[in-house]
Amino acid sequence: MEILATPEVQRDLQAALGARSELGLGMEDHVIEAFLDKIDTRIQARIDAAVANSKAAAPKKHLDPTELAVPSFALAIPLVAIAGGMVGGWGIAAVMACVFAVNVLYMIYGLLAP
Repeated sequence: MEILATPEVQRDLQAALGARSELGLGMEDHVIEAFLDKIDTRIQARIDAAVANSKAAAPKKHLDPTELAVPSFALAIPLVAIAGGMVGGWGIAAVMACVFAVNVLYMIYGLLAP
């Protein structure tokens, strides 16, 4: 195990063994617990570093313009038909302006999102 092969861990183990010898069997549990706490802290630090590295190395999601463009235009078709039949050219322009705004806002949000 790489984490136990460091000189610092070996020194800590030797110190724990020395303390166990000097303090006697009554304190053995405390000495062992203190040593294991140090090992646990080192392992947790390595886990935290590995998780941080994996999050940093994770590829960022690239925006695909078709994710919203295709569905929004698919929904715009019946809306354009309804608006064109009821209001005329201004209704079609309003629907298309809304579709454009939704797509632009999606792209802006996607560029700003982490």
